[in-house]
Amino acid sequence: MAKSGRVLVLAVDRDDDFGRKGGVQTPCVGVDACLEAAQKFGVKEPEDSDLNALYNAIHEYNDILASHDAEEVQVALICGDESVGRRSDRRVREQLEEVLSQFEADEIVVVTDGSEDKGVIEYIMGLVHIIDVKATVVKQTRNAETIIAIIAGYMKEPEKRKRFLAPLSWLIIFISMIYLAANLFTSDSVDKFFLGSTTLFIFLAMGVLIMLYAYSLDEKIRGGLHHFMDRVRAGSIIIVFVIAAVLLFLFGIILGVYSMDDIYTTRTTERVLVFIANGMWPALFGIMMYLFGVLVDGYMSRRSIRYLSIIGCLNVLAIGLIMTGALDYLIGYTGLFTTSYIIIMAEIFSGIIVAVAAGAISRRMKKIAEIELSEKQESANEVL
Repeated sequence: MAKSGRVLVLAVDRDDDFGRKGGVQTPCVGVDACLEAAQKFGVKEPEDSDLNALYNAIHEYNDILASHDAEEVQVALICGDESVGRRSDRRVREQLEEVLSQFEADEIVVVTDGSEDKGVIEYIMGLVHIIDVKATVVKQTRNAETIIAIIAGYMKEPEKRKRFLAPLSWLIIFISMIYLAANLFTSDSVDKFFLGSTTLFIFLAMGVLIMLYAYSLDEKIRGGLHHFMDRVRAGSIIIVFVIAAVLLFLFGIILGVYSMDDIYTTRTTERVLVFIANGMWPALFGIMMYLFGVLVDGYMSRRSIRYLSIIGCLNVLAIGLIMTGALDYLIGYTGLFTTSYIIIMAEIFSGIIVAVAAGAISRRMKKIAEIELSEKQESANEVL
């Protein structure tokens, strides 16, 4: 049996647990460097699946070395980024190129924890021939306590938590909204609708809470509040726009409530449609007022324009136009008021055009940011 050429056994930690939790500097090339990384990380996270994947890579390295199946064999550890996706895969590719500059491998054996290996493999295949992919599965006793411990550990990882809980939260919200809509159409009054939908509102609240936890929105909200208070203490003008935004939002709610008394109907659906139609635009203008305040504050404090605020305003405007068209159609369908179909189509198409424009601007700004980032990295490499 012919020997393989130069084989690299590669352990891949796509979400950079070794760097974030263990303080390990990657890439690590060689069995000694990998054992040191495993020891450093294992003290902090002894139950992490990435740790077992690295030990599995070292085990595979020893097997190939003992069997003399390759002319030369080496083991290495590379990491991606906490933000799993394009940024993480780019860092994986950069670290792999650095490893290959030290050990010119003909073939690679990829070892991962099995959770996010598809994107990594696609990147690696563009550089070196992959002869094997090994997903590390940790053997555990499957009693109730260990299952709970595994799930609890799984929930600590933001990316894994999002992958597991986000679909569940959206499913709960979607089902709750369907049943709420059904109750809305069958209830004779607003009071009966709320009384008959108490359980559904509880499930909806549960879905929203799970979604907040899945996407770590609670942490982002707290961080945003701390940043907002810091800006207020620094004398930022943003507080003026926030107050104006809140007042506009409250005005929209009050306007919607009073508008329900102007129509003579006992149907809950019609009253809710009128409430949304009359209160929606002041509330949306409140959101746009806040985004405009962020834009002004950013320009005054850093002399820079936050294009995300502009894109956000355009998206809010697009949502408002599309919802206005949909509400005009639904209100006309119920017979309360009549709006020309030409106006309805113009509202909807205007919203779509604004949304497309916002998407085009967003893609353009991301491309410019990526070009600037790559230029900075090239400049830093030239300096080094």
